[in-house]
Amino acid sequence: MNRSRYTQVLKACALAPDLATFTDGDLTEIGDKGTVLSGGQKARISLARALYSPAKVLLLDDVLSAVDSHTAQHLFNHVLNGPLMKDRTCILVTNAVDLCMPAASFFVSLDRGQVVYAGDPSASKLPSTFVSGNRKVNSNQSAPTIDPELIIEDLAAAILNKDEEIIELKTRATQTLVEEEHQAVGAVSFRTYKLYYDCLGGLIPLFNTFVMFILAELGNILSTWVLKQWTESNQKSASLTNLTSSSLLPPSILTATKILSTSPNPLYLNLHADSSSERDSIPEARPDHYILLYLLTGMFALAFELIRETYFTCQSIIAGRKLYERLIGTLLSAQVRFFDTVPMGRVLSRLSTDVRTVDQDLADTLIYMAEEVLGTMAILIVVIAVLPMGFLLCAMVACSIYVAIGYLYLASTREIKRYESTSRSPVISLCTECLGGVTSIRAYGDIGRYTQQMFRLIDGYNRPFFMLWMCNRWLSCRIDTAVALFTFLVVIYIIQSDMPAALSGFALSYVISLNKKTLWVVRWWGRNEINFNSVERIHEYLGIDQEPKNGIQPPAAWPSKQGAIQVQGLTARYAPHLPLALKSVSFSVKAGEKIGICGRTGSGKSTLALSFFRFIEAEAGQILIDGLDISKLDLTSLRSRLTIIPQESVLFSAPIRWNLDPFSEHDDNQIWDALRRVGMAAPSSELLPNGSNAADEPPEPSSMAQDLPFITSLDMEVKEGGKNFSTGQRQLLAIARAILKLENSALLILDESTASLDAESDEKIQATIRSEMGNSTILCIAHRLKTIIDYDKVLVLSDGEVLEFDEPCKLLLDDEDGEQEVGSVKKTSAFKELCLKSGHYDELKQCALKAKELRSKSH
Repeated sequence: MNRSRYTQVLKACALAPDLATFTDGDLTEIGDKGTVLSGGQKARISLARALYSPAKVLLLDDVLSAVDSHTAQHLFNHVLNGPLMKDRTCILVTNAVDLCMPAASFFVSLDRGQVVYAGDPSASKLPSTFVSGNRKVNSNQSAPTIDPELIIEDLAAAILNKDEEIIELKTRATQTLVEEEHQAVGAVSFRTYKLYYDCLGGLIPLFNTFVMFILAELGNILSTWVLKQWTESNQKSASLTNLTSSSLLPPSILTATKILSTSPNPLYLNLHADSSSERDSIPEARPDHYILLYLLTGMFALAFELIRETYFTCQSIIAGRKLYERLIGTLLSAQVRFFDTVPMGRVLSRLSTDVRTVDQDLADTLIYMAEEVLGTMAILIVVIAVLPMGFLLCAMVACSIYVAIGYLYLASTREIKRYESTSRSPVISLCTECLGGVTSIRAYGDIGRYTQQMFRLIDGYNRPFFMLWMCNRWLSCRIDTAVALFTFLVVIYIIQSDMPAALSGFALSYVISLNKKTLWVVRWWGRNEINFNSVERIHEYLGIDQEPKNGIQPPAAWPSKQGAIQVQGLTARYAPHLPLALKSVSFSVKAGEKIGICGRTGSGKSTLALSFFRFIEAEAGQILIDGLDISKLDLTSLRSRLTIIPQESVLFSAPIRWNLDPFSEHDDNQIWDALRRVGMAAPSSELLPNGSNAADEPPEPSSMAQDLPFITSLDMEVKEGGKNFSTGQRQLLAIARAILKLENSALLILDESTASLDAESDEKIQATIRSEMGNSTILCIAHRLKTIIDYDKVLVLSDGEVLEFDEPCKLLLDDEDGEQEVGSVKKTSAFKELCLKSGHYDELKQCALKAKELRSKSH
């Protein structure tokens, strides 16, 4: 790291004041996609990254649109014309032509994909149409000289003066925005099982499934008993007593066998006696008789197995749907802060892998586990019934060994599976971030570092996956050994006893199958606990903090066109441990007034907008709209009655019609009218209100570039995130959507909605807002002072506090009555300082005076 260059870059990009407000300075976590940063801070951090790089050619894509005018001037002076740009080629795409033109060496003007002008940027050679639209090239502004380093926060004394303290790397412990993922310890809790039990439907589905398990297992036992009877009927005298094995077995084994035989089992004696006395009296039944019995018992077992599988699978689908609906509902109602502190990979992991486990694996493991448990119990019952009582003790010892082995297996695999689940989320998060920022990663040649990071995360995910299979091998070896020993003892007894052949085969077949059954009991039990880990993780998210659900319903006509807005002592913060974002903000807005909100990046403008929608709950104070305290209103009703156009427009992968009117509240003519107002409707759409035929006729190649920015059909598909539209076009579509909604809303909030548009488009949109939304109350957050200079009042914020709130003319004409004396020094208004730094002071002053005159005439 080049410490000196790093310091210069932070100063040049005006990041020192921002770092002073961050708790951990430049080590502050900014969250997924920079969620804790404002739009201007994101832009300046991206600019600083490019400026710090050793690249000789820099491509800057509209880096000045997201910052206010005085910050843009600072970036122009210290970045574009600063020492760090020396001997480097800079290609700047910008709408701030007036600001950047004097320093340009070559100028290119584009219009709808075509080059309008390319060459010398001197005014004498520029097209007349371009010169007329950008006055600064030939005009000299008569503005007072001010300190170029002065910013709003200096007026509020909110920024430290020691730059070295601001940008110094922190060595103390830092606060983490993204917390470590919670990982449960020990056995799966009873609440987790109860959650799935409730989703299954309670006791009745489990009881029905249990009955079908018993009947299916009974069918299996009967089919085996039929085989035993069939064998006895074909053996007139079957006895194993003629087998002399004393010469084949060690004396110790024979002694153990005699000891086990000394405690006779009454049930065994009855079976043995009945078998001996009735063996000769068993008639030789026809083979088709036993074939029919065997077929019936097998079909009986198969039928109930099919019914059981179908019934329980249907119940598990219902349970999975209920669980997923609860999870989605909880996430959609979660507080905004949750998504700031939780990476998207964790959420996606639960919505994908964990939900898939619940839907596809959990029901199967439960069925198989129950089947193996009941099968093992049946085997033990048969073995105990057929063999002497001594083998009951042997079976109990064997079962104890199986339980001990299974306990060790479960204790380890359960924690390994939890570790695997938590190690999967970082892989998904990094993959999502890389896909979103693949352009920047490639541009900076940082593919290798991200590749190595992905390899490390994948290795971390594969280690527990590998250990799970190693644990399975460990289990198989030990269960096989234990069951083989138990089977060996049973075989020894059968050889030494006089048990009939048919009865011996019947018992021995069950004893041999005990090997497989016992292994799968433990394995399915372990897999069941592993799968319930997914239910446990979903259950964890069902308990996240939710937005308030209770609230009163506002009147149908609320807010009315005559409703005023009162903000009284509003204090808010994003989290309890974070500093205040708004500090006792108070102001009043009359019905139909247009209020402009300005201030330096990070001053609290967007936070104020979020407070109106209660994405951030007030810690103190209140917001009254048309006489109602919004903190007491139902959230759904509140947000449906207000309209906002955010900094970054959101478009969904759906047709244009659905993106503009998702609730089908307007007809196609109204939608086309909104598109025409923002200039996004194709000329042919005026003749085709529904736009149904326009999409069937592709434009000619010569006019393709001309028609690309226009909407030719309401059925035109929008790609994910609106990638088939430019940033400005996406914002125009968001404005069209707001125009439609304003028919049922009297309050519009613009959060730097036109920052990504050029000055000409911005003027057209503002004209549309003034003409079409003249009766609505508007709160407009803007970086371009010209956007709000003709508004009724201007609110200036700094560090979450109100610096000024008055009419633009009163704030600008401080030479007459706007200056305030502080001791013997006259203090210039903060809004006037912003206008002076913009370089358009005279023009802004004239616009303010003209707007005041028009308002006076209208009144």
